[in-house]
Amino acid sequence: MAGASSSSKADQLGDAAVDAKNTVVSKVEDGVKKVQDGAEKVKQQSKDSFSAASDKVAEKTQTPATSSSSSKESIPSASASSSSSSSSSSWVPEFLNGARQSKLDAQIQSKIKTEIDQLRKKESDVRAAIDAALEAENAEREKKEGGSKEKGKSGVELRKELEELRSRLGKVAEKSKREIPGEKEIQKAREEVVKCYKANPERTLDCWQQAQAFKQAVAKAEQAFVRAQSSAGKP
Repeated sequence: MAGASSSSKADQLGDAAVDAKNTVVSKVEDGVKKVQDGAEKVKQQSKDSFSAASDKVAEKTQTPATSSSSSKESIPSASASSSSSSSSSSWVPEFLNGARQSKLDAQIQSKIKTEIDQLRKKESDVRAAIDAALEAENAEREKKEGGSKEKGKSGVELRKELEELRSRLGKVAEKSKREIPGEKEIQKAREEVVKCYKANPERTLDCWQQAQAFKQAVAKAEQAFVRAQSSAGKP
């Protein structure tokens, strides 16, 4: 149950991470689009205003010389000076308009960059929160799994190992208590051989009878052992 709940929580966190990422990306795209639309609108307004000003200047400069001379005669000098000052104030030099446009573009780019940086920071914060939650969930799950394993080993597995050790010790004790057939005869024949070798250190060949008796005792013990094993194997 703990593993199922932790896996479901991990799935939920994963889905939340995907949703958060999609939301951040959507906000970034919407913000960029809004800024770009605003920039295009401002550019178009600037172009329209500049075009209108240029048209006014062109209309004033393209009037016939005769009409201008007659107007100068009929209009007082004060009105002529005021009209010329108004026309000069409405006209904007081309280099000033280019500098204004460059400044406007720089402001738009700066605003776009600021918006993107803010959205990226939000996305980074969301990812960090998701990673921290997943790490805490994994640590808790590993802690629970580790505790359950230790409990299982201290209970069932340790009792099973103890029973196996007891069974092995019982078998070893049973084998040690079991008497080998002909063991006493072999021990006696071996002692006779050793005794003869000690009595005749320079003439060991004189102990051939004791050596032969020892070999016969060993052979008898082997035969008795084989018979005992074969009889024990029968049902």
